[in-house]
Amino acid sequence: TQTALNPNKRVLFKSVNLRAFQFSFTLIPTSREEAEAIKTIVKQFRTELYPEEIAVEGIPFGYKFPNRFIISFYHGENEIAYKLQPAYLTDVTTSFNRGGRGFFEDGNFTETTISLSFKEYRALHKQDIIDGY
Repeated sequence: TQTALNPNKRVLFKSVNLRAFQFSFTLIPTSREEAEAIKTIVKQFRTELYPEEIAVEGIPFGYKFPNRFIISFYHGENEIAYKLQPAYLTDVTTSFNRGGRGFFEDGNFTETTISLSFKEYRALHKQDIIDGY
């Protein structure tokens, strides 16, 4: 009869996903000072990735949340793109000398790529979009 039952499928709203963002930066030092600054930058991001341990008499029982990041996008003096809610750093990936270069005479890398992943601390709602998020 070339007929079929209508499955009457519907989508039900369940929740809003948290937004996630990824950024990647390639840092190429031109001096020993810049190479040392890059090591400091990498260490700072790695430090902020992890929570602080809460311990009593040396026994760990919890974590203090890591700091949230306030991320904005600017072109000159003008804020561009949309806003981001405060976000937690969820992943840091570091690659060294991806271009196949050697090392500086002092042993520092000639190229460092940092990839950072963030997730907003809360889900958005309609008013947030109206407000520019």
